[in-house]
Amino acid sequence: MPAPAGLAVWNRRLLHTVHWAIAVFPLLLALSGMGTMLQNDLGPLLLAGEAPPATLDVEQARLGHQVGAYLFSALLVVHVAGIVRHQLRRGDALAPMRPGRGSTEV
Repeated sequence: MPAPAGLAVWNRRLLHTVHWAIAVFPLLLALSGMGTMLQNDLGPLLLAGEAPPATLDVEQARLGHQVGAYLFSALLVVHVAGIVRHQLRRGDALAPMRPGRGSTEV
C-alpha cells in the first residue's frame, strides 16, 4: 500500500520499515521455531503426538524464538498505533483497507 501523501520523511520511512518488517518477521519466526525443534530433537516427539518437555536441552534456541515473538507483537502494536494516529489526525487511514474500496491515493 502506498504511503499517504503529506507524511513527513521520518514517518514515511517508519511506515515502510514497519511494513517490511511485518512481511519478514513471520518467516524469521518460522525459521527460529524450526531451529528450536531441530536443536532440541523435538521432531520425533511431536510426530508421535506427545507434548514437548517443559524444559529444553538448548534453552538459547527457545529464548531467541520467544524474544522474536515478543518483538513481532510489539511491531504489530506500533503498526496499529500508527494507523489509529493517522486516522485521528486525518481520518483517511482506514479507507483503503475497507473491503471493496480498493486503494485510494490521498
